[in-house]
Amino acid sequence: MIDDLRSRMLKLGFSLEKIDFQRIAVTPEQIRKYNLPFNPDKTTLEKMNRDSRTNGFIEKYGKLYAVELDALPALIPNEFKKMVFNSVDQFYDQGIYEKLLNKYSTDQIEELLKHKIVGFLDKI
Repeated sequence: MIDDLRSRMLKLGFSLEKIDFQRIAVTPEQIRKYNLPFNPDKTTLEKMNRDSRTNGFIEKYGKLYAVELDALPALIPNEFKKMVFNSVDQFYDQGIYEKLLNKYSTDQIEELLKHKIVGFLDKI
């Protein structure tokens, strides 16, 4: 998923120099810890078998499997919510927020973020 997003952003002309992609959900540790289901449906399995990266995946992990991101919020919603908030909160800087509040109103900041996020999502 991260590689795909990186690739799409590069094709759209985004600079990735200041972007730090981090996997916060469906890690191998979480699959084991929460006993997440990893048997893909027939269509997904066929797609995976055609993927050129399949052999490398099997070499690295010992078998071919897939775990859907939806498994985490479906099985452990509160834990998933904590994972997301903790991941985002580590980058929150109160000083930057206060500087923005001195320069812009809360409504202006929300509108700017909404415009940036919607504009970005429209390009993907």
